[in-house]
Amino acid sequence: MTSELLLLLLIAVFFLLIGLAFIALTAYQAYRRGYNPIVWGLAAIIALNPIFLLVVLAFAPHRSRVRMRDQFTAELDAKLANRSWSPHASRPVRVDAAAPTASVVPDHRAVQRVNDLSVTRSTEEGPKDA
Repeated sequence: MTSELLLLLLIAVFFLLIGLAFIALTAYQAYRRGYNPIVWGLAAIIALNPIFLLVVLAFAPHRSRVRMRDQFTAELDAKLANRSWSPHASRPVRVDAAAPTASVVPDHRAVQRVNDLSVTRSTEEGPKDA
């Protein structure tokens, strides 16, 4: 082997290792986000551009977080279904502010709007006599 051929072989192995590192990085990021790393690794090999797939993974939602949001929504719906709230209640419902899923259902009848638009209110204390 000549020194030139050895140098070319060394450069080829270097670029091959860099490519394998990008493919492994794509598979690892897919695994961390809840996707199948084998499928994403094969896609990185076929696509010949694993950097593009890393960008796609950056925009893809975390599957574990999606599952957690669905579970939280189901728990919140169950808590709201168990609340005793009547639409004919005359006063607003009190809510524990320390509860992590506290929300208030507004009583639309309690809000009275002024029909006369000529009525204005001022934040001042009123006219001052000098």
